[in-house]
Amino acid sequence: MVKFFSIDNSLVINSRKTAASLAAFPSYKLSSREYAQMLEPNNTLERYLVVGIMQDFPVSVLQHKLKSYDAQVHFVRDQFKLVVVLFSTSQPQEFISFLSSLGADAVELTHVPDIRKAGAFVSDMDSTIVQCECIDKIAALCGLEEQVAAITEQAMQGKLDFVAALQERVSLLKGVQVDKFAELIAELPVMPGASELLTYLHEQKWTSVLVSGGFVPFAQTVAQALNFTAYHANHLEEKKGVLTGKVTGTIVDAAYKEQCLASYAEQELVTIAIGDGANDIPMLDKADWAVAYYAKEKVRAHADFIVQHTDLRAVAAALELKRQLLEMSN
Repeated sequence: MVKFFSIDNSLVINSRKTAASLAAFPSYKLSSREYAQMLEPNNTLERYLVVGIMQDFPVSVLQHKLKSYDAQVHFVRDQFKLVVVLFSTSQPQEFISFLSSLGADAVELTHVPDIRKAGAFVSDMDSTIVQCECIDKIAALCGLEEQVAAITEQAMQGKLDFVAALQERVSLLKGVQVDKFAELIAELPVMPGASELLTYLHEQKWTSVLVSGGFVPFAQTVAQALNFTAYHANHLEEKKGVLTGKVTGTIVDAAYKEQCLASYAEQELVTIAIGDGANDIPMLDKADWAVAYYAKEKVRAHADFIVQHTDLRAVAAALELKRQLLEMSN
């Protein structure tokens, strides 16, 4: 099994304090017609709905700056133990950047897909669904963690060809005993919010796919623990229970990830992609909604939603708020 983490109780307490402070703000009610108009891609009101998702937040700073961004608060909710605030503004991008500077993850709601439609969630694994790079953990078994981690970092930033970097790192693992993987997998730290997000997606009848440039024993265990519909990962060649230093079969690289997502788009499913590294960019570009999760700067430029302050629950919170507003506007 893998290692799950409960949400830190201090964060929950801070979220409640933030929510209480925000609830004291003047709130402006919108009609169902206004919600509907602001959710349309061709919005004629010139005001846009922005959701801010936060935990601990400098509410007093926000209060003094709302007018600067022509922003209003419409309501505050607790979703997935996160504070979710609905704003409207005539300056969505500037306001989103401002909220981010204060520690909130924010997105303009016309970009968020309708979770009520059939869809597929396609996710990277390392540093997205789990809190580490699995190859670095394997390298630690033979005292090469720093050397392998340095190559991993360059590949994630797009400074090295992914396939060449993968083969170079795997070659350094020659001689590692496969039976030692069990201990690593048992301590594999699942990302906070991953369980809540996957549970939510499955409740909405969505397909979930884990597509990893990592390795099958790890991806298989993570996929089973979180009930992913399917998983794809690389195969490490082994002989007599020992790694040979080679990868066998088709390599899961950027092109493979992109094609995996495209296969669901071809089924006329709404697609969400999430990742953090350069090899996730083609997949993100292909998706209906691209989420960058604590990602490299190069990756963030390709995202519709950047999560860098809260955790994976923010994805579920944004989707659920959009669903609620669509229901209200019907």
